[in-house]
Amino acid sequence: MATNFNLEPVRVLAVILDDNTYPELFKKYGEWASIGGVVWEYVKNSTIDKSLESKKFALPLLPNIKHIPIENEIVLLVVSSDSNILNDPTSYQYYYLPPTNIWASSHHNATPDQIFTNAATNTIPSPQKADYPIIGGTLVRRINDEGTEIFKSGDPFVENKYIRTLAPYPGDIIIEGRYGNSLRFSSSSEFGLKNNWSNYQTFNSPITILRNGQKLDYRQDPWVNISEDINQDFSSIYLTSDQQIPLIPSSFKTTSYRPDQYTPSSTPNFTKPQIILSSGRLFLNSRVDSIILSSAKSILLSSNESTNIDSPSLTVRSGDVKLGASDAKERVIKGDTFIKELNSFLIALKQVQVALSSAVNAGGPIQSLIDVSVTFGSAIGNLQKALGTKQSPNGNITNSKVLSDTVKIQ
Repeated sequence: MATNFNLEPVRVLAVILDDNTYPELFKKYGEWASIGGVVWEYVKNSTIDKSLESKKFALPLLPNIKHIPIENEIVLLVVSSDSNILNDPTSYQYYYLPPTNIWASSHHNATPDQIFTNAATNTIPSPQKADYPIIGGTLVRRINDEGTEIFKSGDPFVENKYIRTLAPYPGDIIIEGRYGNSLRFSSSSEFGLKNNWSNYQTFNSPITILRNGQKLDYRQDPWVNISEDINQDFSSIYLTSDQQIPLIPSSFKTTSYRPDQYTPSSTPNFTKPQIILSSGRLFLNSRVDSIILSSAKSILLSSNESTNIDSPSLTVRSGDVKLGASDAKERVIKGDTFIKELNSFLIALKQVQVALSSAVNAGGPIQSLIDVSVTFGSAIGNLQKALGTKQSPNGNITNSKVLSDTVKIQ
């Protein structure tokens, strides 16, 4: 194995991501064992020859945490044992560390070879030169136009100049992707750029923020740091302790609560630990078992259009059910019990109808009552038929036109 090896900056020329983009490199360096590997050249000894076949190869140093560079980023190399150690204990290869933070950008830190030199004129075009001003003695990269001299059409990586790096706060641990996705372990603080979770009432209270997709603010210079925005970032998960999160809910209606009931506070007014999920859509899916919602106090469902439940079976068990309003007072009729009592009344009424059909007086049959009894009997028969039939005293009512087959109450 090589000795006295120092960390060496190299420029990434190609990244093996699959078996199609660089098929020759894929085969040369072990096929699927080469995935994530890079072909590189030394920064201090770069050459005009950019033939990938003549360059060296390096794998990610860590097997479980990978930070895949893009072409033209600078990485540091280390040397360690390779897979041939089974045959030769001194066998080694190169491994790379994550890209160096040259432009202080979470999006990319690509630095092509000799960006300040044109072979013919020893200059670069003015628009490109303007992208690399010197601020306080430090060369920085500030893209002011839509073009870039680093990436060409068809390159695997597409630059988006509006992706901004997160602002740090005291003691933060931040993991940032290249596309506005991030994980922040932070706390409430009065220092640093203004954020939407520090209300300056308490400090050092922990907060964890997982964000996917950064809000797009075309009014702000893209090189200025940014903080998370739960109302404009694409998708967010906030795990809080006592922070007041200024979430603007799509719907927060509490009119279903009685005045004497506990009513949940809106998110901006809540100052105890909570988890907030916010996105364009939330989809909770259980592939094997159940979705369980458990609350110490209340579960509030609020929407701007409708609340729908589709299920083969739906059970609501409660000692007090209000439908329509929190102060509803009209009681629901128990259908089967009502029909039983109504049928008893109809049987008695049928006897009255039969008596009317043979009504007589001193002058003989009373035709008007007899005519009414016919109509009356027909109405009673139709109503009894609509109510349904009961096969036995304790049996269920069947063939009913007025009872629901799907909704039952106790």
